[in-house]
Amino acid sequence: MKRKLFQSFELIMLLAVSHCLSGCKTTESVDWSSRVGSYSYDQAVKDMGPPDRESTLTDGTRVSDWTQTRGFTQTSYHFAPGGLATQASSIRSPDRSIRLTFDAKGMLQGWKMIWR
Repeated sequence: MKRKLFQSFELIMLLAVSHCLSGCKTTESVDWSSRVGSYSYDQAVKDMGPPDRESTLTDGTRVSDWTQTRGFTQTSYHFAPGGLATQASSIRSPDRSIRLTFDAKGMLQGWKMIWR
């Protein structure tokens, strides 16, 4: 009975790992500092699509966030003697986003990475 339960657990873990890996993609590393002053909001939308969040300040500055990597949840199960799951605990990692700030003319003023 314990062996069968352990085999089921192994299968679930294998499926979970393969699911996580199937969502991975390699993105090129961008030197955002070199784009300050020469990269426009329109270029950003063409490259990354519409921002996930955006605000325009009273001076015309546009602050836009693009999600780069979604966080994930890792769940651990605790087993009692006999193989019964007695408790589960989860840890959530934050999403990683890039925040680009554009002046009133639409040119990149600054950038930073944010986690939430």
